Amino acid sequence: MKRFFFLILIVALGVVAVARSAVMVDETEFVIVTDFGRPAAVYGDAPGETGLHWCLPWQGTTRIDRRLRVYDAPTREEITQDKRNFEVAAYVAWRVADPTRFLQGVA
Repeated sequence: MKRFFFLILIVALGVVAVARSAVMVDETEFVIVTDFGRPAAVYGDAPGETGLHWCLPWQGTTRIDRRLRVYDAPTREEITQDKRNFEVAAYVAWRVADPTRFLQGVA
């Protein structure tokens, strides 16, 4: 009976380790595999790197969107020195080009 529970425990730990090691990479994202906080691998950087990849169970993953991002700020009304209304509209568009440098910059 003890062997049965020990076998179930080993199988459960194996399933958890395999599930934690599988990394799915979408074509719209970068995936950075980190080993104790340091980047170990970057997936999605080159064409054809999408799909299933593997990492070690203790390694973590960080996903970064690689699509063009747009921030559209709400319009504001300003008054000029000659008391005329002036409407200001602005937007910002950006894309992450280097995922490792981006991760180091925001961390």
